Amino acid sequence: MSELPLEPPLWLTQTKLVPPRLRDDYIPRARLLSLLGASVTDHSLTLVSAPAGYGKTTLLADLPSACPHLPMAWLALGEEDNDFSHFCLGLAAALQGLAPGIGHKAQTLLTALDSQPALDPAEQPRRVMALFINDIVTALPAPFVLVLDDLHIVTEPLVYAALDYLLERLPPAMRLAVTTRHDPPLALARLRARGQLAELRLADLRFTTAEAAAFLNERLHLALSTVELDNLHTRTEGWAAGLRLLAGSLARLNQPGDRAAFIDRLAHTDRYLFDFLAEEVLRRQEPALRAFLLETSILAELTPALCQTVTGRDDAAALMEELYRRNLFLVAVDDLLTPVYRYHALFAEFLQQQLAREAPVRLTELHCRAASASTAPRQVIGHYLAAGLWLEAATVIEQVGEQFLDQGAFDTLRGWLAALPAEIIAGRPQLNYLQGIDAWRRWELNRGQSHIEQALAGFEANGNRVGAGEARVQLARILALKADLMGATAIIEQALNYPISAYSRARLLIIRSTVQLSMGNWPQVVDDIEAAVSLAERDSDPRILHALNENSIWGPFTVLPGGIARAERLTRLIERQGDSAPLPLQATAKHLRSLIWLWQGNWPPAIEAAEEAIAISERFGGGIWMSAAIGTLAPMCYALRGQTEKADAAFERHYRRLSQPDMDNYGPTFLTVFFFWLGRIRWQQNRLDEARAAYSQLESLAGPAEWPFAPGLRAMLAALLALSEGRAEQAETLLQQAVAIQNRLRFTMMFSNAHVLLAYLHWHEGRQQAALAEFSPVLAEYETENFPGLLMWEGDRLVAPLLQLARQADVHSGFCARTLRLMGIEPAAATEPKPGAGLLIPDTGETLTAREIEILRYLATGASNPLIAEQLFVSPHTVKRHVANIFTKLNVSTRTEATLRARDLGLL
Repeated sequence: MSELPLEPPLWLTQTKLVPPRLRDDYIPRARLLSLLGASVTDHSLTLVSAPAGYGKTTLLADLPSACPHLPMAWLALGEEDNDFSHFCLGLAAALQGLAPGIGHKAQTLLTALDSQPALDPAEQPRRVMALFINDIVTALPAPFVLVLDDLHIVTEPLVYAALDYLLERLPPAMRLAVTTRHDPPLALARLRARGQLAELRLADLRFTTAEAAAFLNERLHLALSTVELDNLHTRTEGWAAGLRLLAGSLARLNQPGDRAAFIDRLAHTDRYLFDFLAEEVLRRQEPALRAFLLETSILAELTPALCQTVTGRDDAAALMEELYRRNLFLVAVDDLLTPVYRYHALFAEFLQQQLAREAPVRLTELHCRAASASTAPRQVIGHYLAAGLWLEAATVIEQVGEQFLDQGAFDTLRGWLAALPAEIIAGRPQLNYLQGIDAWRRWELNRGQSHIEQALAGFEANGNRVGAGEARVQLARILALKADLMGATAIIEQALNYPISAYSRARLLIIRSTVQLSMGNWPQVVDDIEAAVSLAERDSDPRILHALNENSIWGPFTVLPGGIARAERLTRLIERQGDSAPLPLQATAKHLRSLIWLWQGNWPPAIEAAEEAIAISERFGGGIWMSAAIGTLAPMCYALRGQTEKADAAFERHYRRLSQPDMDNYGPTFLTVFFFWLGRIRWQQNRLDEARAAYSQLESLAGPAEWPFAPGLRAMLAALLALSEGRAEQAETLLQQAVAIQNRLRFTMMFSNAHVLLAYLHWHEGRQQAALAEFSPVLAEYETENFPGLLMWEGDRLVAPLLQLARQADVHSGFCARTLRLMGIEPAAATEPKPGAGLLIPDTGETLTAREIEILRYLATGASNPLIAEQLFVSPHTVKRHVANIFTKLNVSTRTEATLRARDLGLL
């Protein structure tokens, strides 16, 4: 079998987007149209509900005559719309008829949700419809109506959840009208109570006696008597389908006696009226036309070419026109170059029942012919399944299944696979493979793993190395999601030796980098990220960038060796696409750009880029996730630059976002980071009670499922609090624990560098050499990586004295000076005495160092030890030690005596 050509995503049938063409014998029902027009104009939802055949679709198709200035979007629903993704695609296509571009963000989100298998199913319709609503508000400010025809066919709860969400937040200009055979599971009572619901039901849709007379006598010229009309109206109860069938039968009865007999027989039959009338119509057709009706009843849509293939008749086009002319329940679709028809649902069901009774053995042949002539995979597979041609159906499913999964059509694929016998699936590895992907993306990880392992065994047995490699890719994803890090690593090692696509290779590299990051093997992480970015640079497959974008922890990767350079390369790859890049990629580019500028110390544009990343993400429904990843950047920068009020407000907004129900699955992880940063800032601001409160929140989030870096964050914040409370020894113990975690994981330096905190503790306790020894390797690395911003991220209270200390000791002094200036602090000149420098005190023989002379001059002004420490960027403990030395060398015991001696020595 040749591979089927791909049509637009999910192969949307364009006839779903146009209302049926009104027949020439159509009778406008002024009474009903007036009611419909007023209903649609004045209500959010107009519900047209009645059994089959009462003219619901025809009435809505004529809405433009009632509301000529109200643009109409049309979506005819079918079984395929029980797949939420397909429904959204149809909704977008319908609305794009009024405003191109509507729904693109929603479709992007549906694709993006593919990489979030743990998403709460109830959240999906809300996020998708929010994007539709935003698009509608922007693109369609003028009044319009969206018609959903045959809503009763849809049973998928996600679709109704989406419609409820839409109706609750309906844009002011939008109206919704639906046709259905029964009330849909929407919040109708709420809409009714608010006066937002208009209802046209069976009593409204029934033909009145006058309307029946107008149709039968005035339009069809049947010349029925008043008594005959009354009898027919009574027997049909104003049912439009019954009246149309009656018209077909009566038109063939030219003699009054024949008509009277027919009407009398109709009045006394106990059979279902439609079956009685339809059989009467079918019986009166010549054999060739009757056969054509039965054989084409298996088709959802009728075109000349398709009907010719199924029936073998060269005159199929002419027969279709004849059926339409005879009013045989053939509905014409407008606005298409090729004539397209479909049978009325009632008539199609009747014909299919007749065909099954009369020629059951022909069903397989007819469906097989239909499958061979169809180009849309959904229709091809449907026909093969209806015919029981399992092998043929399985072959097409194998061809297109992954593409349907990639577009989110899980329910569609699952339905096809469920229709196949178990033994067919068991013997075909590709079908097991598809079942496995479907399962794990629904977060059924164990079932998914079982199917993928069966597929892997089958591919290996068949010698299919490509299939075996791709199965290992999926198995690695499942094992990583199950936190089986060792198992995932082993499978990835195997898969990389198979002939897999560049896209799958990129995915494996990203999965392994994430796994190895969690295991502390950051050299492997660096190698994998480098390989993945290089692959994206040299391979034109656009999916590779999407594979890299599945990684949600680019922040940690940027602080690994070479991280800024790799982030810059990836950002440029995305930025080259300009506005044509998918929104998730645009958001990632802004995210990476903000981190690049942040770590380089260019904070104003970093804040702006972070806010743009969040804004872009909100356009496709990912704002909450991007905000969680980067939303703390702005409040942290504001706080570290002394903009306290602005920072406090931003922290509060960010906390509210992280506390939303949407974050139930990931909230604890993001809140752990949030409370650490908040506590660190409050310590920096000397708001110690608030810092302690943040630490309490941090402790409350501890648990066995927490990320491995969380204990390090708790240890660092606890150490800062202990140091402020004079418990330096305990603080040092805690920081040694944090250093051990950072040395293993490394990326935790983006939260705070434990080595910097330990260096600060040494400085605070007057151990300058120990502080320099701890701080110097950090300076060496940060200068190499161009990370002044990563030092600024620690806050001036922590890092400014260390930078001044290193500068005075001529340790990376240029980098220290640049970082200090970026912080708005003027670097102090080196003031340590050179050998032999200082002042000899004649009567004691002691020598005052240059630093001691400097401190002595401050003492003479009345400055306290803490103030002197702040001015000289040293610790209070260091000042205290210098003061003690000064008193000893001058042989004094008070500041006053020291000041007098300084004057005597000519120092003041």
